[in-house]
Amino acid sequence: MAPRRKGDDEMKAKHGDTVYVGLEPHHAARPMKVVVAEDGCTWLCDADVDESKGLKEQGCWSCAEVPFTRDD
Repeated sequence: MAPRRKGDDEMKAKHGDTVYVGLEPHHAARPMKVVVAEDGCTWLCDADVDESKGLKEQGCWSCAEVPFTRDD
């Protein structure tokens, strides 16, 4: 690993301030998908959820319980 230099943890922002980047790369959020259950309820789930099993038991969030848009 190359030696660290002063300023390696920062990047210059356009307005002159600095932005801390950190030591680890940014990891994107986990893959998700929206599932509409047979009763019409919308759920936000991990992408690999088994839609034939209970969504709540698999850790999905019901859009009836958690508003995801301003219109809910």
